[in-house]
Amino acid sequence: MSLSRKFFIYGEVMKPGSYPMEENMTVFRALAVAGGFTKFGDSSKVKILRPKTGSAGYDMIKVDIKAVMDGKTDADVPLKAGDVVVVSEGIF
Repeated sequence: MSLSRKFFIYGEVMKPGSYPMEENMTVFRALAVAGGFTKFGDSSKVKILRPKTGSAGYDMIKVDIKAVMDGKTDADVPLKAGDVVVVSEGIF
């Protein structure tokens, strides 16, 4: 299967899985496509795992979703094909 036109979202979102890459897809839009956070999802614990070019493994990019929700559009990271968005559980 080609990863060229998909991104993945896992963790504490309502509908985890793989989704088709749309134009101008960002982390915030990806969260919306996946139905938003579960009741355990922590908006301060969102990261992108981006496949490294030319080697194995991933680069990790932390995303400040709270800043995005506060209107800081530059905090909304554009996704690339093959990216994995991970939403971790918050500790209460």
